[in-house]
Amino acid sequence: MDWGIAILQLVVDLFPGMKVVSVGKKAKSACRKLRIKTIGHLNHPRRADIFREQFDFLFPKRYASDLMRTDVWRKLKFCRL
Repeated sequence: MDWGIAILQLVVDLFPGMKVVSVGKKAKSACRKLRIKTIGHLNHPRRADIFREQFDFLFPKRYASDLMRTDVWRKLKFCRL
């Protein structure tokens, strides 16, 4: 977890102004610890019903389906802190 927090800080520093959404309790905790302001939080995708509802709320349908089909999403959904 410690290296994940260090990497998260580096990414946020590299991309100032980037909007951050935490996914899972550990990510939410890491963002709080680093005082990173997030635009939202999603439960871990393991709880697909809640995750999908939260995802649809944060991202309009027009963009959500496109994002879910990208290679970036497929890679991100397996990343954890």
